Amino acid sequence: MPLRISLLVALVSGVIGAYLVQAHLVRLQRDLRAGTDLVEMVVVGEDLPAGAVLQAGSLARQRLPQKYRPGSALTPEDVDLVLGQPLTVPLKRGDPLLWAVVGGAQPPRGLADRIREGGRALAIPVDPVAAVGGHLRPGNRVDILVSNLPTGQGREGVRTVLENVLILATGSERGQATEQGQEPGGEQPSDFSTVTLLVEPQEAPLLVHARDLGKLTLTLRHPEDLARLPGPGTRSGEAPPRRPRQVPAGAARAEVIKAGELSPPAPRGVMAPSTDGEHAVDPGA
Repeated sequence: MPLRISLLVALVSGVIGAYLVQAHLVRLQRDLRAGTDLVEMVVVGEDLPAGAVLQAGSLARQRLPQKYRPGSALTPEDVDLVLGQPLTVPLKRGDPLLWAVVGGAQPPRGLADRIREGGRALAIPVDPVAAVGGHLRPGNRVDILVSNLPTGQGREGVRTVLENVLILATGSERGQATEQGQEPGGEQPSDFSTVTLLVEPQEAPLLVHARDLGKLTLTLRHPEDLARLPGPGTRSGEAPPRRPRQVPAGAARAEVIKAGELSPPAPRGVMAPSTDGEHAVDPGA
């Protein structure tokens, strides 16, 4: 009998001890997660020698707690500023990309410093619905739609104006403010009434004109989705095509936005004449 009692006591003690250890580990993990904001930084996706020219395909994103992020590490919205720049030291795959190791690049001090040469920053007004429920962040890429367009057929049309456009700021938030309000496992929506976009000089008049013609809506892209939509819509970072593309007879028709009006439908794949303020608008259907 005493032996059985001893074994029972030992078994109960072991179970209680295991439970207490497990509870302590769970509490420790919870405490470590509490108050730890995950942030994104840029790392190299492959081994790169000194002098290697940085290309988008050789870079990747990595999320980690804020306290472990090097202070001079690049964030995703900084990438456009260093593409084409050489490395001053070799880096291994997974190493963070720091401003100090990029030749000729300096950390941005303001919004103007985040605009690459030849680009333009343009702010557009948005409401929560047009801004994907407030889930947009600097560094995201979006397509821009314009709706409520008169079609001349007693109904309203929707068109894609620009594709793959980089967001520089949401309201007054830029840089590391992109991670404020985030919690592990998801993002919290933010309140803002403007979104600042990086566009080409020839795209700015198109976007302003589209804004005046109808209602602008932004659609959020996956970070790795850089593909163009079918059709001749303009994509940020590319000049509009200067020559019409050949299309099969009987192809769908698309409207073009002109500087003062909507022109008659033109064959799909054909741009308006190459003059200032005239660009094709991708058909929505």
